[in-house]
Amino acid sequence: MISSPFNTSASNFGNAAMQTSDVPWDTPVKMRLGADGPGETGAYIEVSTTRGFAKRIPIDEARLSECRQEQDGAAGIALCQQLVDDLAARIKTAVAEAVRG
Repeated sequence: MISSPFNTSASNFGNAAMQTSDVPWDTPVKMRLGADGPGETGAYIEVSTTRGFAKRIPIDEARLSECRQEQDGAAGIALCQQLVDDLAARIKTAVAEAVRG
């Protein structure tokens, strides 16, 4: 659950989403944070397996910006929580795809 104050860096959202996704520790996937450019530019969560599966889940820069603009308060917390929940749902889907092969 997001609370105030919440650090609105892309990596913080990515870490929160990976934790929220509740992927069992023995699932044969790896998750990592990455970025295509300096800092948070093109930030993503990557779900991969040793069998060659790899899926990038982008962390939406526009939604990050919205969260930063709202800052504290109920509306900001709700926006941040929704972004984390959406990313976690996409992680779960990617993990399911990876396990299916």
